[in-house]
Amino acid sequence: MTPSDPFTKVAYSFDCHGSTDIGLRRSFNEDRYALVPDAGVWVVADGMGGHAGGDYASQAVIDDLPDFEGALTLGDLETRFHDGLAQAHVRMLRVAKALNMDTVATTVVGLLIRDDEFAVIWSGDSRLYQMRGGTLRPVSRDHSEARELVDAGVLTPEQARNWHRRNVVTRALGVYDHLSAETAYGDVKPGDAFLLCTDGLTEHHTDEELETILKETDTAEAAVERMISQTLDRGAIDNVTAIVVRVQS
Repeated sequence: MTPSDPFTKVAYSFDCHGSTDIGLRRSFNEDRYALVPDAGVWVVADGMGGHAGGDYASQAVIDDLPDFEGALTLGDLETRFHDGLAQAHVRMLRVAKALNMDTVATTVVGLLIRDDEFAVIWSGDSRLYQMRGGTLRPVSRDHSEARELVDAGVLTPEQARNWHRRNVVTRALGVYDHLSAETAYGDVKPGDAFLLCTDGLTEHHTDEELETILKETDTAEAAVERMISQTLDRGAIDNVTAIVVRVQS
């Protein structure tokens, strides 16, 4: 991606908020999140492998976030973020081997904003959405068996929501020898909103419902708290985590 012209930089401020809840059926929370608005970085991770594995994996992503100070371009942010993910990924593989565990892994989604551009880097089924002009659209695409079957025309989106293997992911940190993540790009304008979330949220909400919440709330905190509260009201079968970032001029 071509770096932004340093003489045409656009500076934004952000109203952002994140929160997580253990849900109603789990005995521990494997979700983690981080907000670094001064650097233009937000991250959500959903651990896999139970208390010993999932907790460690998702926390490793947060602990290994690099120092973003001095990053001048979106490409620089990306490089540093990838380096942090790679370090966490190697740690997960080593811990799994040392403890003879099958899984010490996590999904991850990261939003990076610099000037009037953004990048989303993800692995697994934690998602990033962008809302502009009142319309919410998914930017990331789930790395999951269900998504692959929808793309192949085997399942409809409605069938996929209730499919018995809908939560089986095809990519995650800590699973394969090499780090496997995907990146997508877009532009940023004042008034945009971004939502990062784990599947504990999307399990209980359609995209249209999430769009409505973002339209009907004035702050990032109000949107996140309403999303999580509504998830709990609907049974919260998993941990649930959400970050909302509203772009301000």
